[in-house]
Amino acid sequence: MASAPPIRTIPLPQPPKSDAELLAWARRLMIALPIALANTPTPITGGPAPTTPWPAYTITNRTADRVIDADSTTIDEFADVMGTVIRDEIDIATLSGYTYSNAGTDRSYDANSTTLDELADILGTVVADLIALNTANPYTVSNISVDRSYDADSTSVDELADVLGSFITDCQSRGLLG
Repeated sequence: MASAPPIRTIPLPQPPKSDAELLAWARRLMIALPIALANTPTPITGGPAPTTPWPAYTITNRTADRVIDADSTTIDEFADVMGTVIRDEIDIATLSGYTYSNAGTDRSYDANSTTLDELADILGTVVADLIALNTANPYTVSNISVDRSYDADSTSVDELADVLGSFITDCQSRGLLG
């Protein structure tokens, strides 16, 4: 009698042990999770939910744009790309198809004394960190006025600095950025 072939075992991934791991799994699978359970027990940890719904962002006259050269961008292009990043992260919980060139890694700025070039570097770093699920490197944003609304055709570096800072702060509160 022929012997039975050996049983082949396939290791399964460990189930998520925290809400952050569950969110990471979902983001990797490009599944948007509408988590709206503020301060209620969660099924995984029994602790409070790590996130609340996104605050409302209003961006008018935005043209979807996922390509930017950080060394030669214009305020209009930056406004469109930043608006696209914010909408993609909030609406579909994934960032893909972005082409960022010449962006230096930058996680710190003062909203009262920044430049468009620095904001372009920071947005490139935010996109890379959100895609990589990098929460290890902290962001430091100072002197922002909370602002979640702008007109992409009529804005300023100061306003974009405040909106980007507000977005970074919101991502930090949701556990998406350090």
